Amino acid sequence: MCNDFPIVRSAEVCTPAKSNGFLHFAIFVFSLTFLFYVSTAHAAPQSVVGWGIDGVTNIDHLGANISKVAGGSFHVAAIENNGTVASWGWDGFGQTNVPRDLGPCSQIALGWLHSIALGTNGSVRCWGVTSSVPATLGSCIAVAEGEQHSIALQSDGIVVCWRGNSFGQSNVPLTLAPCTGIAGGGDHTVVLTNVGAVVCWGRNLSGECNVPANIGVATAVAAGRFHSLALRINGTVGCWGSNQYGQIVVPPTLGVCTKIAGGGNNSAAIQSDGNVVVWGGMNETPQLGPCIEVACGNDFTIVVTTDHRAIKFNGATRDTTGMPIEMGTVISVAAGDWHTTARREDGHVISWGDNSFGQCDVPPELGACSKIAAGAFHSLAISAGGVVACWGDDSHSQVTMPIDLGPCIDIAAGWYHSAAVQSDWRVVCWGEDGAGQSSVPANIGACTRVAAGGGHTLAIQADGTVAAWGNNFDDNGYTGQIDVPQKLGACFAIAAGGYHSLALRLNGTAVGWGSNRYLCSSSGCSPTNQATIPENLGACTQIAASDYSSIALQVDGTVVCWGVAESGQTRPPVDLGACTQISASGERSVAVRAVQVACPADIDHDGIVAGLDLSIILAGWGGNGPADIDHNGIANGLDLAILLSGWGACQN
Repeated sequence: MCNDFPIVRSAEVCTPAKSNGFLHFAIFVFSLTFLFYVSTAHAAPQSVVGWGIDGVTNIDHLGANISKVAGGSFHVAAIENNGTVASWGWDGFGQTNVPRDLGPCSQIALGWLHSIALGTNGSVRCWGVTSSVPATLGSCIAVAEGEQHSIALQSDGIVVCWRGNSFGQSNVPLTLAPCTGIAGGGDHTVVLTNVGAVVCWGRNLSGECNVPANIGVATAVAAGRFHSLALRINGTVGCWGSNQYGQIVVPPTLGVCTKIAGGGNNSAAIQSDGNVVVWGGMNETPQLGPCIEVACGNDFTIVVTTDHRAIKFNGATRDTTGMPIEMGTVISVAAGDWHTTARREDGHVISWGDNSFGQCDVPPELGACSKIAAGAFHSLAISAGGVVACWGDDSHSQVTMPIDLGPCIDIAAGWYHSAAVQSDWRVVCWGEDGAGQSSVPANIGACTRVAAGGGHTLAIQADGTVAAWGNNFDDNGYTGQIDVPQKLGACFAIAAGGYHSLALRLNGTAVGWGSNRYLCSSSGCSPTNQATIPENLGACTQIAASDYSSIALQVDGTVVCWGVAESGQTRPPVDLGACTQISASGERSVAVRAVQVACPADIDHDGIVAGLDLSIILAGWGGNGPADIDHNGIANGLDLAILLSGWGACQN
């Protein structure tokens, strides 16, 4: 909030009305122009969508409605009660980009860089490193994945394997009897025949294909990277293969079980009482309560509880996957390296994802907030009266605020430092200062906005010019992220990446400078383009930067990404649609998706945009109540522009 000053905001820029009349007017005119342009498609924020590493692709509404889960090497998937597939995690080869035309599914399986799903109609779909499925594959009842091969069980009991076959893992024995169950290990295949016999083939590095004689009749099979499991008819579990992490030593206290799973170096089972037991690598289990499904990934376990919530954990560290069930309407998001913080319509802050440093532990006393920010492993928020709250990683004192920090109007979080603009327009920084990123230059004047990157800081001064300080190099030499272009001109938005910087001029054009390289070695660096603006990028309202990539929100609500795509962070879902806010960090991108609102300016819902609605805006000017039509935290010129563009009777 901007305290006593009426303001005009564009992309959450806070500009004092009395600081510079020309800049104030210019920003207002630009805001008015682009809002008239999109007035017929105005949308209210609703759901959060993420992509890239540990993203939440196609998981807008994942909550207490999960029926199945699966774990891959570095990604996760779930099936909702209605058969919809959701996936998140590392997306370097599109393995979490669920096909938009995928119908309802009954089973999902994940490999290293690949995903496979079984439709309720018996069809099989694949995506990731390849989408190939054998043309002769019949109707199926089960699917499974190894690290590099795919397996399907047809309704006639025939097992079909394809893709990787370096160790014979796809060579189905010619004499194999009809089967009822399948599983894929690292480079081996495990099946269950119709008489309960367990058969294995493929790589046998650690004896993972040597089925013990005492397995007897089984009812289910599972496989890890170098080990195999079977569930006997009496409910006991048998394991064989590698025991490097104790993954084949069944706990002596394990009771009668109903389901089993194998992961990279761990094993898991659900007992008849619903309790989950994990052994091998990451063998501690948090308090979960009764569960109905279990799956293992490379170094994690994921379960479905009896109330249909998905919970992923690594040892005793619990992480509820996806987004909070009681999310409400989200207005803005801030992406950290492995966590996401969001601000709801009522101003309250929620957070999810990795919580290793407490970065998702929103202070319980934190009330409604006007802004949020997320660093690598910490979070910030501005609450009532401009008070700043910080939580999470404090290894470089990035959450230890200066004791004399006054009320603030803007905040930013970098890798290991934090920045804020006080209500007196002074920039204050704290945290890591090895490159001078937290030492505000003496010649920096009154500012309206601040951004924090890997080791540098940006600010927009009262006249719209951009100032920069801090690190100007990477590990391989000069990069120039603080060398602001001389002809940049006045700007209304800025973003700081790992080693590059971005800004939006008053006309919405984007400008970038700094590093355009990645993964340097003795033989040179990989060229990238995170600081080079795409030629076809139109006028934008928001800009964001992660370590080695960039993201922009165009005036029509479309999202454009560029830069390093190794983890899929520059490949938004094809059905993303119009968005209202963006953020990025590390190897992740996040956006708030919009839903269409037929008549957003009809504040009093009487079917016409008229004087009463105008009165509501004027009465609520500067607040964040009903007059805040665009939900950006304050009623101002942007809301007035929406109202004027929609003047008259609402169109159904």
